[in-house]
Amino acid sequence: PDIAQVKWETPPGYDEDEARGAELGAYEALAFAVRNEERAFAFWSYVSASAPTTEVRDAAERMAREELEHAKTLRRERRKAFFQLRHDAAADQQPYDLAALELEVRKGFNERFHIDKKRGEYRDLADEARKLSLDLASNPLQEPAPVGPPPPRSLDALCEWLADYYIEAGEHLPSQAARDRAQILATVAVRRLALMRHLDAK
Repeated sequence: PDIAQVKWETPPGYDEDEARGAELGAYEALAFAVRNEERAFAFWSYVSASAPTTEVRDAAERMAREELEHAKTLRRERRKAFFQLRHDAAADQQPYDLAALELEVRKGFNERFHIDKKRGEYRDLADEARKLSLDLASNPLQEPAPVGPPPPRSLDALCEWLADYYIEAGEHLPSQAARDRAQILATVAVRRLALMRHLDAK
């Protein structure tokens, strides 16, 4: 294959120096790794679907399963890194304003829609983020807001961060009602992340 087409993919919003790991923290590096394992899974799934022989199809399916296991392991490690970020006593900790972060997500999707207005799904994702922001502003998920290192600013990384945040909140908030609400937010955020990646890959 053309090496230029199968090299490590840098998620949008990061430059090449960061992608080489020069300034990345564990969470960002593992997020890169998860994304590229997902690309590998998609590749072997495509090979399996278009395989000319049973032997090739079976081998490609084995490779796809391996890549899926790699991604699962890396997601688990990424979650550990996320927890570590949340609990580090860094000097630059700040309260998390989830409503404001969802507005940043809205802005990012609106910008992508204006670049390519044929992708109406970006506009739908922006509208969804606006509704989440209004809901979180009127009824915060946690009081007082938890603190931690600043979240990432690029759209892709921020969407990943919010998905992990909501997942963690759904497991650790003190009340069952709050955990249930966080789990609903996590479902929305994970689906949003999957759709964004699908659109970006087109």
